[in-house]
Amino acid sequence: PVFAASIGNPETIGESGKVAVGIEYDDSRQSLHLKDGRVNDGVTGSSFNASSMRLKTHTEYATITVGALQNLDVFASLGVNKARLNLNTEYGDGGYETFEINDGSNIAWKTGVKGTFADISGIKLGGMVQYSAFKMNDTFKVDGTELDDLFAPVSASYNSKTRVHEWQAALTAGTKVAMFTPYAGVTYAKTSVSSDTDIHVASDGVNPAYDVNVSIEAKQAHSFGGVVGTGINDALFKGVNLNMEGRFGNEDALTATINYQF
Repeated sequence: PVFAASIGNPETIGESGKVAVGIEYDDSRQSLHLKDGRVNDGVTGSSFNASSMRLKTHTEYATITVGALQNLDVFASLGVNKARLNLNTEYGDGGYETFEINDGSNIAWKTGVKGTFADISGIKLGGMVQYSAFKMNDTFKVDGTELDDLFAPVSASYNSKTRVHEWQAALTAGTKVAMFTPYAGVTYAKTSVSSDTDIHVASDGVNPAYDVNVSIEAKQAHSFGGVVGTGINDALFKGVNLNMEGRFGNEDALTATINYQF
């Protein structure tokens, strides 16, 4: 059996050319480390640090998995993502602000490979590598106020673009107990976040119009973690497999999948 594109389950389709399709729900929260943060109005600029930075995502994927070799699968997923980035900033002059970037709906995708390396006395050893990406193009708030309202009563507008890229890998061991395939292992993740926001503030009749740019570069705070989960073979009827797993350490995440193998 195969369990869609779950991070940890070492099971594969087991035959070249076989296909499975599935649906995956992923809920993830992870801490980030700010590499560079800047505010620039074209005349003066200032940098800021972050006391904390968190990325929260909720994603629903449609996934297709193809057996490339007997114990090697390739998969691709396309879905809809909802994300929020929170950043508590600290400036050199002692000031601080809270940034919040939200995106209610955007396209997310990922692709990768997973394989079974060995079967030792009923214990399967396997691994996977995947790359995923999505964008955030919705709202940007400072201390709870959206940017275009921050300069009221002066008219202002903004355009915010945030790109998130992530590499994930896992090495796991699993076995079979009746219809269940429990597994556990270690994970590695490398997330990068790049955000660029352009703000245009209109003239108030006394001062001329001006532009402000806010740029953010961040990476995952913790790279290594763990995963624990289980698959359920032929859960509803033959060919339908379920999988649930939790990941911790480098992220706090829950993934649930259901798929049908042809």
